[in-house]
Amino acid sequence: MWVRKPDEELAAEEQERKKKAKRLWPRLNPLRPVAAGVAIYLLFSILTHLGAPSKFSNLPRHGPTLWDALEFWFPLGFLVGFIGAYVIQFFRMMSMADAVTTMCPKCHKVEGDEPPCQCGLPREPINWWRWMEDDDGKANAKTK
Repeated sequence: MWVRKPDEELAAEEQERKKKAKRLWPRLNPLRPVAAGVAIYLLFSILTHLGAPSKFSNLPRHGPTLWDALEFWFPLGFLVGFIGAYVIQFFRMMSMADAVTTMCPKCHKVEGDEPPCQCGLPREPINWWRWMEDDDGKANAKTK
């Protein structure tokens, strides 16, 4: 059975959510962008070695050695991957909004972010509610 969480618990969860939203480290963490930079650098180098055309390279079009391709693409390929991944990570995490699943407080129908329920009550976010069961698996309205 669905039981609404107490207001104190909801307030504590909201404070924790706001704290997490203010943390900069997940947005500024350079590990993923460095990995993306290395991956793009290696991809560009291997493609050049295999003969992919390049407007930026003065390397022979067919068959530059892998070492020449690695030397050529190191600064540019790495920077393209690093800066691109860093910008995407920063702005994606800033605008990430949780998809809100809502539930009617009266008939307990769970749906997406829809207009008011057929019974006329406005929907509430499902994270305001808790599913409770007895020890023998039967639904129970008591809070633990």
